[in-house]
Amino acid sequence: MKSDSNQELQGKRNGRGSVAAKLPPFKPPMVYKSSLLAMVAGKMFLWPKDAVIFDNRVVGFAIGVPLFVTGAQVAMFAKKAFQQSNTPMMPTNHKKDDHHHESPLHISGTFAYTRNPMYLGISLGLVGAAFVSNCSWNLLFPLLNAMVMDRCFIPVEEEILEEAYGEVYRTYKTQVRRWL
Repeated sequence: MKSDSNQELQGKRNGRGSVAAKLPPFKPPMVYKSSLLAMVAGKMFLWPKDAVIFDNRVVGFAIGVPLFVTGAQVAMFAKKAFQQSNTPMMPTNHKKDDHHHESPLHISGTFAYTRNPMYLGISLGLVGAAFVSNCSWNLLFPLLNAMVMDRCFIPVEEEILEEAYGEVYRTYKTQVRRWL
């Protein structure tokens, strides 16, 4: 229900069919949680035991844990910036406040290096998890996660942000890469 009202609100804001209606019926957290679950299930039940990344598991932990922690920090810093400014996580939830200003466009901190620090952090964390699992097949899931974000969510979110912020967002897009 909540997502329907968000889509209606967005449709009214942009004066035409809802851009938010272009989003998949699932949310980004479902994608990365499914990726983690598939990694665990694959490692336990599906993948051949000899499909290892490193001969020594310690190497996988030594590389994977810092990648996972760094990815989590990048995503959390971005999330914290949104929370501190009361900005919704999904652009489809942006609405005008009592002073008729849009939610702020974040362009500093991690957003100065990537337009999608949460997606980047999650993808980096998934790479770390794949290394920790020491299963070469699990390296597919960070790639699939990034592809789903890049093809299904980011283009629609960018369209919404471009409509909301106009030239400011278009300039930001030219100065900061989508990923890195």
